[in-house]
Amino acid sequence: EDLDIQVSDSPTHSPNTSRTSDSYRSGWTEDVNNDGEPDDEPQWICDVLGVQLGPMPLSDLQLLARKGEVGLDDPVRRADETEWQPAKTVEGLFPGFEYHSDVGLPEVASSSPPMEDLPSHALPMIGDDFNLAIDDLSSAEIPQAPADLRPPPQPVPVAKQAPQPPTTEPPPQPPTPVSPVTKSVSPEEEKRAKLDKWLSDAVPSPPPPIKTETAATRDQPETPRPTPSNEDRAAQLKAEFEARAAATRTFTPPTPQKKTGSTGPGMGDQLSDLMGKLKGNPKVLGVLAVLGLVALLKFMPWSFGPSNQGTLDTVKTIGSTFKEMRTRKASPTEFDSFKKESLEKIKPLKSALLDAGAGINDRPKQELYWACGKLEKMLNAGIGGEPDKDEKAYERHIATAQALINGEPPPPPPPEEGDE
Repeated sequence: EDLDIQVSDSPTHSPNTSRTSDSYRSGWTEDVNNDGEPDDEPQWICDVLGVQLGPMPLSDLQLLARKGEVGLDDPVRRADETEWQPAKTVEGLFPGFEYHSDVGLPEVASSSPPMEDLPSHALPMIGDDFNLAIDDLSSAEIPQAPADLRPPPQPVPVAKQAPQPPTTEPPPQPPTPVSPVTKSVSPEEEKRAKLDKWLSDAVPSPPPPIKTETAATRDQPETPRPTPSNEDRAAQLKAEFEARAAATRTFTPPTPQKKTGSTGPGMGDQLSDLMGKLKGNPKVLGVLAVLGLVALLKFMPWSFGPSNQGTLDTVKTIGSTFKEMRTRKASPTEFDSFKKESLEKIKPLKSALLDAGAGINDRPKQELYWACGKLEKMLNAGIGGEPDKDEKAYERHIATAQALINGEPPPPPPPEEGDE
């Protein structure tokens, strides 16, 4: 709620010392009623730290008091008067605060008796002898209450204490109780403590050693050992040195003895005689060479793995036959027979490729192995559908294997497909 206050600075005070806000310095406008006529409500003027604010109605003065701008002892006056008065004397300015002046209050009766009722010897007067006044006070009779109004005397209980021996030392003080300090234990330490306790309970302690000595032997004094002489010690050291030197010598195995021939000719002797006879016959040597070459050509490729070109031809033949049967829509019986025969060929091919090191060491064999796997999926899917992603992957592996076998760079994979 904004208030327009007309500020008139006092000549004896500086306006900078005012605690009022700038909104109260902007000037006051005279209150008017709804008809534009000036209101008959009495106007007030307050002096806050030397700054006079007003004239203003009582409601605005109450607003300043609620905001703390006007204190209890700040001077205020009505606009039509010249005498200042404390703000706390204005009725209704501070709700809950009631101001009472000393005028018109009833006189409070004194609880003390008047001085003339006191005895003349009660207190020494000025000019009297102080010692005589003390004697008068000691000899004065103290009025006593009637006997029937006095309470009967009550015996004072006395606690019985046990006799204690005389001592010069102070009695010992009881120990101050110390609150137990709990140490925070982590879960790992608690688990380790439980494990140690379990091990100590599970593993029994070893039994004490059995004492075999008797009381007679235990009570006998220990026989002192004889001290060896220098000659015995030198002989012992020499024997130890010779034994150590003999253990470090180089071991020489014994010379094997030649075995004497048996009574009859053995297998080795017969084979040696046969080879000796064949050396002089060129026809027999030619026949043996041809047989060895045939065996080498037949078994050597499979000893090191299947031939890459042969495996490629087999897989390509099965794949082309599959496509041809799908194009001409072969009968189910014919396709089942072809499928069974082809799967029987593909299975050993895959095993042989794995045994021959298909993988990172032999990339062509790895591509052929992947092509065999895709060809199996094509055969199991049948010839009823259209070419799918397995057939596309099969074609890509066959093309990559063909390029690697021929020493050409492999084709890049399509962007929409990743590695197999």
